[in-house]
Amino acid sequence: MIVMVTANGLSEAEQRLWEVFPTGQMVDFQSGTVQADDPALGGTWGPDRQIRAHVLAALLCGAAPVEPGQVGRVTLRGARITGRITLADGELKHALWLDRCFVGDGIDLTNAVTRTIKLTGCLLGPLELAGANVGGDLRFSGAQLIGDSGLALNAERLNVAGNMACDGICADSEIRLVGASIAGQLSFRRAQLAARDGPALNAEGLTVGGDLLCDGDPFGPGYPFGTRPKTPDARAHFRVDGLVNFHGAKIGADLSFRGAELLSRDGKDGYALIADNLTVTGLVYSNFFVEGWRYLNGFTYGDLQPYQSARGNLEWLRQSPGHGYRDQPYQQLAAYYRRLGQDDQARYVLLARYRARTKEQPWWARPWGWLQDGFVGYGYAAWRAFAVLAIAFIGGWLYFRAHHPPPVSIHDQPSFNAALYTLDLLIPVPGLGQVGDWNPQGVQLIVAAGLRSLGWLLTITVIAAVTRTLSRS
Repeated sequence: MIVMVTANGLSEAEQRLWEVFPTGQMVDFQSGTVQADDPALGGTWGPDRQIRAHVLAALLCGAAPVEPGQVGRVTLRGARITGRITLADGELKHALWLDRCFVGDGIDLTNAVTRTIKLTGCLLGPLELAGANVGGDLRFSGAQLIGDSGLALNAERLNVAGNMACDGICADSEIRLVGASIAGQLSFRRAQLAARDGPALNAEGLTVGGDLLCDGDPFGPGYPFGTRPKTPDARAHFRVDGLVNFHGAKIGADLSFRGAELLSRDGKDGYALIADNLTVTGLVYSNFFVEGWRYLNGFTYGDLQPYQSARGNLEWLRQSPGHGYRDQPYQQLAAYYRRLGQDDQARYVLLARYRARTKEQPWWARPWGWLQDGFVGYGYAAWRAFAVLAIAFIGGWLYFRAHHPPPVSIHDQPSFNAALYTLDLLIPVPGLGQVGDWNPQGVQLIVAAGLRSLGWLLTITVIAAVTRTLSRS
């Protein structure tokens, strides 16, 4: 509820703001000393720098007249706002810009309709923007967000008509953007996020029309996938100590994690990133360090940068257990390489897909998968079957050339051909007329049975591979 405020009864500091409000000029309360002007010390600032929250709220809602040709804007630097700025369900008629201010009790704009809001470089208590509609930009660049025992920023169902900038912010508890919609760009460049309980950044169902930038200074080529950056300035990177949840989010342009550090509160066995059903229309810049597993099922994207071979990008999938084996992440990565015209890399991904699926099968079903992998690479390395066949043929030919099996009938003396006899054993259908004429004994029988079994296995695996290839086509 907004208290009725007039120009009478205002403090000297509030009078300064009231007088310049119609013109939108900046009211600067800074002393000029860096240490004394640090918002972290704003709780000690005296009355000459204090503005009561209800005075500020009244100005935003139109308490002071604004003549035609004037803008009307609350613009403060180095001020201490006493009390909580409460404008829930209200309509703000004017823009707000607080720069390097102390707002220890936070702001409540739940379901409010606002203009552009800038809270740059401030120390801010809990922020409530659930269901708010911001008609311009929303900026928290360089701010320190203190959530106490709750959320640092609750922006569920927030709608922003412009861009939302959270560059360089520090938050000690959850940033919640569940179901929020940002028409322009959303940026967390060099942000430092942490969470006591629950996610550090919860953006489930978020929609961003432009880029989503969760990055900092790029690691460069010296930092391959999964390598933790070594820098004396940790704030040069986007760093999260806790879970980042992008489940079901939609990004209309690019997603950048360049120079990011995503750390799990539970160590490597916890989750640092959830990206299942995340849709990115453009590029994903993925040169970052992540500790802990990911959920990636349903994650779709247009391109990946920097370019890596399939072997490198498969690390994403191997660290993503999800709820067991999932086919989609492998298909998505293979499609990416096909778009680049790199069919060999796509085949490598699909081969890894079948190997991963085999590992998830019951123990009694895995040997068949291993046979298909060894003989024909699940249909992606059919040359292996011909190589095995050639080696078996040469070995059998040399063996039976030195060890003729006796004939079936002592009365008939057919002509023995070691090459044809070996080939007749390997081909699992009669056709060369050699097998039926000879009666191998002892070791000869073991070698013949082995060649016959190998022939059947090769035939079955090749048929399975051909069937799989035809079904893919």
